[in-house]
Amino acid sequence: MGCDSIAHHIARGSTKFNDRVKVLVEVLDFSNLEILNQGNEPTFCLGFRQEVIGITLGPFGILQSITSWEVSSEPRLSDHRHIRFTLRDSVPVRLIRNPRGNNWGSFRESLKDRLKRSPEMNMKDEARLGIAVH
Repeated sequence: MGCDSIAHHIARGSTKFNDRVKVLVEVLDFSNLEILNQGNEPTFCLGFRQEVIGITLGPFGILQSITSWEVSSEPRLSDHRHIRFTLRDSVPVRLIRNPRGNNWGSFRESLKDRLKRSPEMNMKDEARLGIAVH
């Protein structure tokens, strides 16, 4: 489970300390969860401010099953960075979209309804339809 803990502690790589760390420790003790973060790579970056407030939680003992935990350096449109990890012996998930399973009747009705609510759209040619869809 990933969360934005907003619990700052210098030992975890934050630039300041707050009392939320005490609450976080109490929650972890009560719920039998542990922090899976490895290292102190910032998970929150805003301008020159960088903090380690994004944490990954898991059941106690699962830490030994994590083979690669990392904070992604991939650019995003957010001040929070992705956290990625792999569980030992996990099977990669492959999402497959089967268009045969779509409810085309429902799709058409929904599309008609949306088009009726937007009379200002002029879709007499393919270019205008493309603009309306985006």
